[in-house]
Amino acid sequence: MNTSTVERNLKTTLGVNVAGYLTAESGVGTAARGYIRALQQAGIPVALNNIEAGVASRKQDYTFAAAFAENNPFPINLICVNADQLPNFVETMGASYFEGKYNIGVWWWELPDFPSEYWESFRWLNEIWVGSWFIQHSIGQSSPIPVVRIPPTVTSPTSPLSCRADLGLPSEEFLFLFMFDFLSVYERKNPLAAIRAFKKCFKHEEPVRLILKCINSQNAPERVQEMQKEIGNAKITLMDQYLSSSDTTAIIAACDSYVSLHRSEGLGLPLVEAMLQRKPVIATGWSGNSDFMTAQNSYPLPYKLVLNHDDAPPYRAGEQWAEADIDAAVRAMRDVYSNRDDAALKAAQAAVDASAIFSEETIASLMRDRLLVSQTFSPILLQHSTNSGSTSGSYSVSPLVEQQLSIISSGKDPSDSSAQKTIIRKLLMSIVERAGYLGSIYSQLLRRLFVEASELRREINLVDNRTRRQMVDTDARIRALEEEINRLQQAQNR
Repeated sequence: MNTSTVERNLKTTLGVNVAGYLTAESGVGTAARGYIRALQQAGIPVALNNIEAGVASRKQDYTFAAAFAENNPFPINLICVNADQLPNFVETMGASYFEGKYNIGVWWWELPDFPSEYWESFRWLNEIWVGSWFIQHSIGQSSPIPVVRIPPTVTSPTSPLSCRADLGLPSEEFLFLFMFDFLSVYERKNPLAAIRAFKKCFKHEEPVRLILKCINSQNAPERVQEMQKEIGNAKITLMDQYLSSSDTTAIIAACDSYVSLHRSEGLGLPLVEAMLQRKPVIATGWSGNSDFMTAQNSYPLPYKLVLNHDDAPPYRAGEQWAEADIDAAVRAMRDVYSNRDDAALKAAQAAVDASAIFSEETIASLMRDRLLVSQTFSPILLQHSTNSGSTSGSYSVSPLVEQQLSIISSGKDPSDSSAQKTIIRKLLMSIVERAGYLGSIYSQLLRRLFVEASELRREINLVDNRTRRQMVDTDARIRALEEEINRLQQAQNR
């Protein structure tokens, strides 16, 4: 059967239960809604299971609320819940949610090493989808199941957007924008670096302003004070409030450039959104955004990899992330401000590139291909495909696969009815079935060993954490001693 027929069968018969924080105004919630759009674009029926327990972000995005369901009727679960929260999801939904299903997790992580304390969450899943090659490498190093890169779809606005005056933005200034969520780890988002670069780049009398759009600041009042102290009297506006998704999109459209000196990103959804709106993007050239940022379509900043000197949960002291070059950021901001035609050319290329990577059509195609692979080779889904009493949400595979399954179960091949070969096939099929049974046992044993290994790894990790902190403390003491020696030498030279 040709590819178009396979895709047509998949399009009309496949069904996916999508679970996650579907109303949450957060990066994870936005990504989950992006996956739903791609499934709908692919023509795949969905049942939407909204989760609100344990969500600290505001939950007022009702884009898909009319389609929320109380059950998960389809053979595949797409669970948009990170590894650290999956145990809470299991407790809320019950283990029965996973039984008899092909379970796919959508996980986000922002550092090169995936923590061993989350390994036990692998046991609930058959595969994992991630939004970038960076995350795939991080999780794939320790995963016992497939880790597949399938980003969420991100689309550019199609409706008219608000003007600057409606959004409370100045009309005559050149506006740089940075958006972040305090719940997405302040240290990782690194707004202080953006503030310092802006202050170093522009004089107060220049008609330029930095807009810092943030949410959930009530969770870190001391950090807000730190930011306000760093801002001082600079032309920097702190927009500390939730906005509707349309108004957030409008702010991106109203500004002239997007800047992010983050220390790491799993993907960088605001960067993609800015590129889709033809905004010159300046950002640290490391981690998830490396998938779509190039020197031809944006301003990726040089950086150095450093160790995190303090715990910033869920990130531990001693883990690696990036520090963007502040001076390079200053040069890029000045370049975008002064050479606007060149910046506009890069931004136009960025819109083309981002659209090609994150369009609904592109992601829908990736999903169809991957689900077809899962459908064809998963015993769980093959069982659904051969169920004569299946509903419209069950699976339909190609006639070739159906014929092979029929031969396996009966020993009869319509194309070769030789009695001797039929007997041989029946004998061989019993061996195949026995091998499959043993394979199932081995799989369960391996999973048990994996869980026990993860528990042992957790114990080792406690010791490793203490060692990391001691190394960081020692490094800090050495730096302080060096600074004191330099101070004394300078005093002596005077």
